[in-house]
This record gives sequence, structure tokens and C-alpha cells, in this order.
Amino acid sequence: MDVVPELVHEMTDEMINLRKSIDPAARAEYVREQVMAVEGFTKPYLRKAYVFIMRDPIEKEIFIGGDSEIRKDILESLRPKIENV
Repeated sequence: MDVVPELVHEMTDEMINLRKSIDPAARAEYVREQVMAVEGFTKPYLRKAYVFIMRDPIEKEIFIGGDSEIRKDILESLRPKIENV
């Protein structure tokens, strides 16, 4: 019977992840969390980068699907657009 609570917990996690991929507000929050988690940039820089990433749906998907190096490359490519941060 110990398997049931674990199975319910796993199903709950999967439902939360599904919601993040479907619900636009939840997806935006997820993208923000992922952007803000990248190390090597200031928080103000990451906040501005998040805005630019959200404006470009293709870049947003590449960012989410990319590994840490791709994510850093995308954030670094935004440097000319983000002034004095």
C-alpha cells in the first residue's frame, strides 16, 4: 500500500508540469523561473532578458529546450538590447 501515495504524488507532479505547458500564465512563470535561475548575470539583467525572451516565441522555445550553454548564449546575445545593467 505504500506505493499508492508515491503514485499519487508522481501523478500530481505530472499534472502540474502539464499545466505549465498548457496554461499561458503558468508557462510564463515557468520561463521566468528558468531565466532567473541562470548564473553569471545580475538579477536586473535577467529580468530585462525575460521580457525580450517572452516577446519572441521561437527564442523562448529554444531557451526552454536548450541546455545551460544554449541558455547562456541566448542571454548573452541580448546584451546589445539591454542597456547599462
